[in-house]
Amino acid sequence: MSRRFLICALFLLVALILGGEAFAAYKMEKIEDGVWAALAQPGGKATSNAIYVEGKHIGLAGGSHFDAASLDELLAAIKTVSSKPLRFIVLAHHHRGFSHIDFDFPPGVEVILSEPTLESLKSEVRRVDFPHILYSDALQLDLGGMNVVLSNTLRGHAEGDTLIALPEAETIFTGDLVYVDSVGYLGDGSMRDWIIALSFIEELGPKRIIPGYGPVSPLSAVDDFRSYLRAFFTEILAHIERGESLAQTKKSFNLPAYQQLPGYDLFMPKNIERAYNDLKATLAE
Repeated sequence: MSRRFLICALFLLVALILGGEAFAAYKMEKIEDGVWAALAQPGGKATSNAIYVEGKHIGLAGGSHFDAASLDELLAAIKTVSSKPLRFIVLAHHHRGFSHIDFDFPPGVEVILSEPTLESLKSEVRRVDFPHILYSDALQLDLGGMNVVLSNTLRGHAEGDTLIALPEAETIFTGDLVYVDSVGYLGDGSMRDWIIALSFIEELGPKRIIPGYGPVSPLSAVDDFRSYLRAFFTEILAHIERGESLAQTKKSFNLPAYQQLPGYDLFMPKNIERAYNDLKATLAE
């Protein structure tokens, strides 16, 4: 089962069309004055959550997996809560091999992204021809009454994952570094760096997080997701230490405490493959 198929399946899992009806892609959930979580809705065109921040005169959105249709829906959802012009879109990460995603941004908007994310985009067939602002380690923006702090975690879920922190609102948009009530997609992940990134989020001490998938949650959701990752990694390492091949590991792998999570049967084979190869390489260092 290919990586491309699994990422597409991840998108489809969130964006199922139920009974041929049209569904809103996002539900706007107000967090604080000027801050909304744009939560991806089953049956809609969005495949992961986003965030919207309203400043004094302009707005900023952030997220990932943006195709033209989901961006149109995000803009429409934002207009239901704000009349301010959208000035920036933060692209939290990009998965290589998907030229139909993260290229069709609306006119008049500058895209903010980390250096590794730009390199991922440059690997695609399509050219990066949209206006963009590139940052390296961190970037602070003053939207007028609302400060936004971007941090590049380098590796974790993907290359150059960006955290969007709102100090006044005690909120962090984690993107796909954190999944709530889901096994998540680990197929482009760096296992050791992912755990480090989760610890960094906790050190920042937000009151709440907006995950890449799932509901707005307290900071404790980061520890919950890390506990799942550690259980998953521990099981993978046990197979490696027994000298089992990847094929043997896939066949006998079992994580009963988390089998009820959405996506377990579909994504676990690819997650096992990525973790097995990544952790085995780490042990060889």
